[in-house]
Amino acid sequence: MSELKFILADTGGVDRDQLPENYSFLKKDDNIVLTTGIAECLNAERTGVEAVIWSCEDYDQLEELSPKKEKYGWMLVSINIPVYFHITHLDQLQNLNNIRVSGFYSEDLSLLKASEEWAKTLKDD
Repeated sequence: MSELKFILADTGGVDRDQLPENYSFLKKDDNIVLTTGIAECLNAERTGVEAVIWSCEDYDQLEELSPKKEKYGWMLVSINIPVYFHITHLDQLQNLNNIRVSGFYSEDLSLLKASEEWAKTLKDD
């Protein structure tokens, strides 16, 4: 499994110096956008953003866009920039088994840490 990154919304209250190396804060000047579907992701990619944050619970759409293994041996669409998953509760993780993400985004540090632990349980695909 490649190195996942974890992005925390900068809501204050967390000491930057205590974050692990693969954690960072989302800053206003970061070229990363929140998206809620395939069209928004692909449009964001066309505008030159560095990454997108998938902020929708439509796991089928996300799997179409960024699967670990293609269902049919080919893909209609794909994305070539990092995709971070916006995690708001732990139950979401069970739906990500065949989805390739570059990392996770959350407003809650404990959810990011739980996501990191969950990701360690996955075998390298």
